[in-house]
Amino acid sequence: MKELRRVLCVLMMSIITNTILTTSATEMGNEIPLSKPGCPSRCGNVSVPYPFDYNLNCSHTTITNNPPRLFFSTIPTILEVMDISIKGKLRLKTPLAYNHYQQGKLISHEYSDAFPYDLFPHPQVFSDTANKLTVVGCDDSASASASSDASYSTYSRHGCHAYCSNLHELINGSCSGNGCCQVSIPNGMTIFNPRLDSDYNHSLYNTSNTYGYAFIAEEGTYTFNSIDLFNHTAFVNKIHNHVRVVTEWFVRQHESCNKVLTNKSTYVCQNNTHCIDFQAGLFTGYRCSCLPGYRGNPYLSPGCTDIDECAGVDNPCSHTCTNIPGSYKCSCPKRHKGNGLKNGTGCTSDSSQVFSRLALGFGASFGSIIVLLVGSWLY
Repeated sequence: MKELRRVLCVLMMSIITNTILTTSATEMGNEIPLSKPGCPSRCGNVSVPYPFDYNLNCSHTTITNNPPRLFFSTIPTILEVMDISIKGKLRLKTPLAYNHYQQGKLISHEYSDAFPYDLFPHPQVFSDTANKLTVVGCDDSASASASSDASYSTYSRHGCHAYCSNLHELINGSCSGNGCCQVSIPNGMTIFNPRLDSDYNHSLYNTSNTYGYAFIAEEGTYTFNSIDLFNHTAFVNKIHNHVRVVTEWFVRQHESCNKVLTNKSTYVCQNNTHCIDFQAGLFTGYRCSCLPGYRGNPYLSPGCTDIDECAGVDNPCSHTCTNIPGSYKCSCPKRHKGNGLKNGTGCTSDSSQVFSRLALGFGASFGSIIVLLVGSWLY
C-alpha cells in the first residue's frame, strides 16, 4: 500500500511538473503576432511585419539563397532587404556607382546594382538623418538630388569632391575629403542616380587608382581605408557585404494626423495607438505607434496590447507590483515608506511611525496611571 502511494505521488508530481513546464513554455513562446494570419512572418533572417509585406519576394531559388533572402519584387534579386523595423525604418544593401579610367580617359560608367535606385513606387524615402552620400577616389565628385515623379521637380542637390593631393597623407577612418568625402543627402530623396565626375579623369594622380565610387551609406557602416582606392574587386565586395542604406517608411496619404483623423475610413492606426506626423521634403504622411505601456503591431487589428510589467521576476517593484492599463503601480507594506521601485528608494521601515506608536502607547499608559492616582487621592 505504501509503495502504491509512493508511485501515485511520483506520478502526480510528474504530471504537475510537466503541466507547469508546458504552460511556461507556451507563455514564453506566445509572441505577439506582427504579421497577418496566413502571411509568413519571416524570410530567412529577416522579420517581415505587416504592412511591410507588400511588393516583397522571399527568394528560395538557388543554393546561395540559403537561408532565403528578401527582395523588393519590383526589381528581383537587386533591392535586397536586410532589416525591417515596425517603427518605420528599413535597411537595404546599398547601391554602388563607379567610373573606370585608364590613361586619362573614361572607359566605363558602371553599377553594382540596379540604377536608378528608385523608391517612389514604395511609400519610402532615403533617410537624410541616418545616411551620408559617400565618394571614394582621388579625383572624383558626385551629387545626389531629391526628385520623384513628374509632378515634383528636382529641388535640392548635395555633393562632395574626393581628392588625393598626397597619397602619403591619406588617413584611414577619415572621410574629410582626402581620398573620401561624405555629405548629407537631401530631405525627401526617393531616387539615387548619382552624377559621378572627375575633373582630370585621374590623369594627375597615381595611375594605380583607376576607379571613382559613389554610394549612400548608413552612418557607421562604412570606414575608409586607403586600400579601397587600389583594389576594385575587394572594395565592391566590402560595400556589398557590409554597407547598408536606411529608408523611412510612412503612410503616404498627403495628409497630416489632424486631417486624416477627421476621416476615419482611411485611418490605419489601430487601438491603443497614436498618430505621428511624417514630413520629408514634399511628402506628407504619418506613422502609427503603440501608446506607452503597450506593445504589438499598431497597424494590425486589434492593435497594441497592454504590457504586464509585473509579470516575471524582472518586474520593476521591490515589493508589491500592480499592473494597470498602460502602466504599473508599486506599493510598500504597512509601516514602510518609499516609492517601491527596485531602481528607486525601494521600501524601508518607517521608524517614525514605530516611535509615534510607542509614544502613544506609553502616553496612554502613563495617563491612565495618573488618572487612577488623582482619583484615589480625591477619594
